[in-house]
Amino acid sequence: MKVRVWLMIALLSLVCAFCGTLMASDPIFADAAEEGTPCSHAWDSGSTEKAPDCTHSGSKVLTCILCGEKITEPIQPLGHNYETAVIKEATCTETGKINYYCLRCEATYEEVIPATEHNYFKIEIDGDAEYCHDWKYECQDCGAIYYESTETEERTTHDLSNATSTISQAPTCTASGIRTGTCALCGEEGSMEIPALDHDWVVVDQNFDEASNTTTVRYECSRCTSTKSEQVKAETDGGGIGVSVDLSEILNRVAEYYQESIYGPYQSLLLMLFGIFAAIWGIPVGVSYIIARKQDDKEKAKKMLVNFVVGIVVSFCLLVAAPFLVNVFMQVILSLT
Repeated sequence: MKVRVWLMIALLSLVCAFCGTLMASDPIFADAAEEGTPCSHAWDSGSTEKAPDCTHSGSKVLTCILCGEKITEPIQPLGHNYETAVIKEATCTETGKINYYCLRCEATYEEVIPATEHNYFKIEIDGDAEYCHDWKYECQDCGAIYYESTETEERTTHDLSNATSTISQAPTCTASGIRTGTCALCGEEGSMEIPALDHDWVVVDQNFDEASNTTTVRYECSRCTSTKSEQVKAETDGGGIGVSVDLSEILNRVAEYYQESIYGPYQSLLLMLFGIFAAIWGIPVGVSYIIARKQDDKEKAKKMLVNFVVGIVVSFCLLVAAPFLVNVFMQVILSLT
């Protein structure tokens, strides 16, 4: 047992001697051994003095294993470690939203997800009695549609305004009619609805009941045999009894009649008559202007010319604005009654 211990001690002594020889021959240890020579530092891995976070740097202390000198080095910020969560999915027409949050410091921000594009599928649509042949585009994701001919959700209806179309069913006051013919757009036979005309009520009778102080007004439609009646409460003014009449409707009808039956159909004729009037008026004005110029009466000639121009302009404006002036005149009468 003792022999074995002494053998171990001898072996350790040999190892220590060998390591000492190596250290003595190493330049680093040799330089450090020489007194007055600067240390060729051999820094350890260092110890953290201040831990860094996502946005702020930290620091660590390095120690020389030869001379014990210490230095401080910065540690770069770690940067955010983001995870993502979709708050709202984007669709074909609306943007979405995604949230980013840091697993280390809980910093967060949101980002918009752009709307996706429609995923259209093209479908051929045959024409029918009302609509032309067309192509329908339908989004496979959101169901949005549009038609190729209109680029809207509305289909193209047959255009039967040409001379080949006929009224196969005339409209009435309460029922729509039907127009049929060859479509000017697609060349196919089709039909279109003619809106109902609505009743054209005309007053045919009025009966005043003194007991109830009301007037019963009876109407008949000028287009059909329909009738209706309504009771109008009589209004008293200074003790007298009178029937309330819708004067505004009457004045509006007068204005509408003027525009549609007088001014509209004869607008071209009125403009032609205005031109003739201006030409005839211009002859005496021109002669008088020449005479005044020859008599060297420049002021009189100038006034005559100015009056002629102003008169022509005012007359033309009155002619063009006639429908508007009629409406204004009717409203003035209504306000005064």
